[in-house]
Amino acid sequence: MNNEEIMKMNYIKDNWQNMKPTIPIAIPSYKNRNGNIVQSLDKVSENDIYVFVYEEDYENSGYYKYDNKPNVHFVKINANWRCISKKRFFIQQYFLNRNDIKDYIMIDDDLVDGKLWTIDKTKFNHIPLINFLGVLEYAHKSLGDKRTYSCGAASDPEFGHYDFKKFNKEHGHLLQVFAISNEFVQKSKLMFRDTELIAEDVVITHDLFKAGYNAVNFSWLKHNIKTCYRSYKTLDNSNASAESILYKFIINTMSLLREYTKPFLINDNNFGLNFTIRPYKYWNLVQPILDDKTKSVKEKYIELNNIFKKIEKDKKDKKQSLEEFLTN
Repeated sequence: MNNEEIMKMNYIKDNWQNMKPTIPIAIPSYKNRNGNIVQSLDKVSENDIYVFVYEEDYENSGYYKYDNKPNVHFVKINANWRCISKKRFFIQQYFLNRNDIKDYIMIDDDLVDGKLWTIDKTKFNHIPLINFLGVLEYAHKSLGDKRTYSCGAASDPEFGHYDFKKFNKEHGHLLQVFAISNEFVQKSKLMFRDTELIAEDVVITHDLFKAGYNAVNFSWLKHNIKTCYRSYKTLDNSNASAESILYKFIINTMSLLREYTKPFLINDNNFGLNFTIRPYKYWNLVQPILDDKTKSVKEKYIELNNIFKKIEKDKKDKKQSLEEFLTN
């Protein structure tokens, strides 16, 4: 870290308890699932919160119960589609028409809290969601005119949470939490776009990389979600809830990212994706499987997962970190 970055980290360490969002928080929410943060908006922000729901869900799912505070604004979407990528695009269009708003934070409705690794590396503190969002705003604004899309680092094992060489990690992938510069969106024209059976946050990350822009993560800042929403066995009210659709999400994601993709294992039964500009060492093994038109998406999924398990075993045998193993 340079001196300026060290000063920022020390400032955050000493002041995070007083940091709360001053820019709007946007929440796309769906069918008012049990325990989602719309039910406890006092934990999100004391300033403007915009909750985007489908018009029919406002009454049918009981969102109206939480529409009783002056800082909370429900935006009801009257559309014949139910699609998170379209909803995120709708949110971006909404804020582009707000000349009074320069930056905002968009978060999933299943966030729980955050974690902050302090500059002295003594502990990884759970911090309340409202403070996590305040710290994220501070970090995002610290990028100055380099602000594009930035987010707190997601909970994956390869993301360098303990690497303090830089204040921010460029070319990080964007998941679930987005600090967005309206000015950048206007200038670049890069927005969430309508996609089918592929994660919309993956697509916006890909589009940024392809256009030569950075997606920025802060490796010392992490967000936590309700994990029950993220498993296809327990996921309620989601297009990704079926196992067969989960396969399609993963295969389509890898097919889009192509050479920007490298795998890491989440557990014995699944795998995840991490995105990098560097060439992927095992692309020659992955590409034929993705391009094989004779295989179903489930067959591709199983074959790829077997390859990734072998990669993980080889990595352990060589006693290297996954980052070292994949890039050497």
